[in-house]
Amino acid sequence: MAAADTAVILELSGQNPINFTCPDDLSISKGTLLFLSEDLTVRPSEETANQKYAGVAAADKAAGDLSTRIAVYVPNQSNVFDMKAAASAITAGVMVCLSGINLIRAAVDAEFEAGQVIGQAQETAAATDFIRVIS
Repeated sequence: MAAADTAVILELSGQNPINFTCPDDLSISKGTLLFLSEDLTVRPSEETANQKYAGVAAADKAAGDLSTRIAVYVPNQSNVFDMKAAASAITAGVMVCLSGINLIRAAVDAEFEAGQVIGQAQETAAATDFIRVIS
């Protein structure tokens, strides 16, 4: 069920994932970057802007499996992931945000205020590289 460009879990801080609601009709792969689509409900990241980052899927979820719950590694737990940069470079040390389906980019001021920051890039990336991110 692997989806393209999902985050790779490198280190977990020991915090348990948090359960969120998700649509039954969606297939979600472990490592998928998720956003809050409404209160306590997550969906896979999309091409649209202004997505409020919810975390990384901790397990696979099959479409039509009658399950409407998924475990999520939420931000600010000091978990470490490899995530894929979008079409622009990212400098080590900058904060990053969602930038499409399972992609990240450097965050700008407005995204800090809107709660859209994922975490901090720990290495520099050229466009479409995978880099280490602490979230």
